[in-house]
Amino acid sequence: MFRRNRFYDPASGRFTQEDPIGLAGGVNSYGFAEGDPVGYSDPYGLMSCPGSPGCPNDGAAAAQGVVSSAGSQGVQAGSVRRAYEAAVANIDPSNSAARTALKAETRARTPPLPRGYIEMARPGLGPRPGSTGRANVSNAGVNKAASAIETGGTILLVASVAVSVYEIAKSDDGYRETVVQGFGFLGALGGGAGGGAAGSLVAPGPGTIGGSLVGAAFGGAAGQRFGGWVYDRINPR
Repeated sequence: MFRRNRFYDPASGRFTQEDPIGLAGGVNSYGFAEGDPVGYSDPYGLMSCPGSPGCPNDGAAAAQGVVSSAGSQGVQAGSVRRAYEAAVANIDPSNSAARTALKAETRARTPPLPRGYIEMARPGLGPRPGSTGRANVSNAGVNKAASAIETGGTILLVASVAVSVYEIAKSDDGYRETVVQGFGFLGALGGGAGGGAAGSLVAPGPGTIGGSLVGAAFGGAAGQRFGGWVYDRINPR
């Protein structure tokens, strides 16, 4: 049975060649999974690791999923806000109904994490009681906050990509890790959006935020596992 870098003999429970990385892979250069194939694995024929055959790190994948999802949502929120600013400027100054309708449309397009905060801070859509502002002028403070959120989202996305590049670079199988990281990213985005939508049905605001975070974490971890599974099915060991 070929394990990427050398052959494994199931009958003897050992590799048939010495470990290519020498003592860095363990004292026994022919040993497999520390002699404990239930608790350990050696998917690449180099170094044993605890866990299932692919030795995934679900905790790290979940954390990376949250970062990826939060970053993407931050960037998207900034884009949605800019579109809102531009649309508000074209409204008749006295048409508060049109402004309220635009707010509803914009809130629906806002991604779960920032939308959850908005739902808690400003549940309503109409003008604040006693407001004398014009309908065609957006809130400057909120505009600045949205810009800061977009900047923060960009930073988080860059950090997530950097982690992926690092994981690919240090992997013994860069092609496989690229697939794993790609599926993890997609899983995080889908999980964050789906979890937020589900959470908002239960408790708009806190449920939206909590659902999005949990969904992103689960989606990131599940996505990486699924990506490894897909790659291994296409390229059997």
